Amino acid sequence: RRGDIVLDPFMGSGTTAIACIRLNRKYIGIELMPKYHKLILTNIKEEILTANIINNFFITIYLIALCAK
Repeated sequence: RRGDIVLDPFMGSGTTAIACIRLNRKYIGIELMPKYHKLILTNIKEEILTANIINNFFITIYLIALCAK
């Protein structure tokens, strides 16, 4: 349902995050592999700009940044 929270402990390329943007769900994503961090951020930013939608994705970006350190 709209506004539900989805937890994705293995983000990969961020496909689930993009689905959440399109379905207006909140998203918490975790990815430990540094090679995916830039790809995930790029894909999420592109989706937000393309769809012209801004949701609560600060949690996702914050978790990615923590894993990158």
